[in-house]
Amino acid sequence: MKKAFVVAGLVSILAGSVCFARLPSQFKEIDVNQDGRASLAELDAWFKARSEEYPDKFPYMPNQAKGTLEKLDKNGDGVLSLEEWVSEDDIIVG
Repeated sequence: MKKAFVVAGLVSILAGSVCFARLPSQFKEIDVNQDGRASLAELDAWFKARSEEYPDKFPYMPNQAKGTLEKLDKNGDGVLSLEEWVSEDDIIVG
């Protein structure tokens, strides 16, 4: 099995899957209006931007933002806080 690791993080390609750790710096990119909360629209825009920047590594999946929000929004308020973004399951697999 081939493994490729990027020193910054956090990105590894294992058997064709892309995994990345969720970092505070990513949350700052997502939270465009800097209100401390990442909305579904902000998440979707961020995932689209990643797919445009790295189309071979991060293909855009229309329900990725919704699934991410549903998985990580532990308090059920419909948005993500920094704490929710970086906590628990440290890996998103795409």
